Amino acid sequence: MRSRGNKFDLKTSDAEQPEPGKALFYVIGQDGSQDIFCKGCEIVAHVGLNGDWIGAVNGNSSLSGSVAPGEYHLCTQWQSRFSTRSKRLALASFNAEAGKIYYFRMRLITQGNTRRPS
Repeated sequence: MRSRGNKFDLKTSDAEQPEPGKALFYVIGQDGSQDIFCKGCEIVAHVGLNGDWIGAVNGNSSLSGSVAPGEYHLCTQWQSRFSTRSKRLALASFNAEAGKIYYFRMRLITQGNTRRPS
C-alpha cells in the first residue's frame, strides 16, 4: 500500500489473493483530520469483527484478514484521550464470498474545531 496525500494505491499481487475457499478484507485508515488542536496527530482506531477486536489502524495504515464465506459485522472505534471522541464509531456489514476481496475505508474528518474537546 502506498499513500499519496489523501489517496491510496492498493496493489494486489498473487501473494495477496484470498486463500482457496476464503475471502480477504482490508480496513484502510485515512486520517482526514483538520482539527486545529491536533495538527499532526495520527488517528488510532480499534477494528472489530463479529464482536471481537482484531487489531487497529493508525493514521494512514491498513489491516487485513482472511475469512470463511458468510455474514460479517465490522466496526471501528476511535481511540482518543478525549472522552467525546472515543465515542465515535463506524459500522458495516458484508457477506463474504470465497475468492473475493473487500475494502473498507475508515476516515475521520474533523473540521472547524475552535475549542478543546472535553
